[in-house]
Amino acid sequence: MTSRHLLFLLARGLYSLGPPLPAVLIMGHMRSGSTLLLHILLTNPRLIGCGERNAAYSSHLDLDNLEIEARIAQRAPFRRVRYAVDQINHDQFTPSCDFLKDERVLVIFLIRDPPSTIHSILELTRTFYGGAWTVESTVDYYCRRLRTLTERAAGLEGKQKAMALSYDALVDDTPTVLRELETFLGLDARLREQYAIQRFTGKRGDPSEKIHAGRIVRRRVEPRNQIPPHELERATKAYLACQNAIDSFS
Repeated sequence: MTSRHLLFLLARGLYSLGPPLPAVLIMGHMRSGSTLLLHILLTNPRLIGCGERNAAYSSHLDLDNLEIEARIAQRAPFRRVRYAVDQINHDQFTPSCDFLKDERVLVIFLIRDPPSTIHSILELTRTFYGGAWTVESTVDYYCRRLRTLTERAAGLEGKQKAMALSYDALVDDTPTVLRELETFLGLDARLREQYAIQRFTGKRGDPSEKIHAGRIVRRRVEPRNQIPPHELERATKAYLACQNAIDSFS
């Protein structure tokens, strides 16, 4: 246990902040809308976050570290809040099935259809990461990630622990999705599609200009990339299997 964590526990007692916070973990993949969803969740003052941490979760100490970093990022050391939020888009940071069953963890599965995801990843890596991934490597990542989400969904029991969303529903049926999120999280104040720009916006998670809009951008971009049929077929197979697994939480 670090000195920072000891100070955190001491402060909780001194300022009567209650027990360490539960965590809402957005389990998605690259370009699934996880950064957008995190910003939307932060429109409710009862939730705090610090952007995509790219950190693994395996114990309560990791959940406490999420709260510490989120309170620092939000400049809210003593605010009484209900949840800390993080987005997890890569397998190396994904908690085990057993850890996701922890009483302090709620899960939101978030996935996006294959063509839109593949095109978006290719554009992202071309613009921001010094060269585009190939279609094959993009589909490799997408299928691998969806298999992991499928396994994690299959390992969870009970709808009270998880809910499932799609990118299209979040963007095209926003009021319905926001009301479902409010119910799932037991929130009193409404979530809104207009959100504040955070200190971590554009630095953690989505680096594109769209996330700086402060609202959902519904403009569709015409794909520039051709996806070979066999690659689209294996991506679609992984997507449908994952969708079937998370549908029980819908």
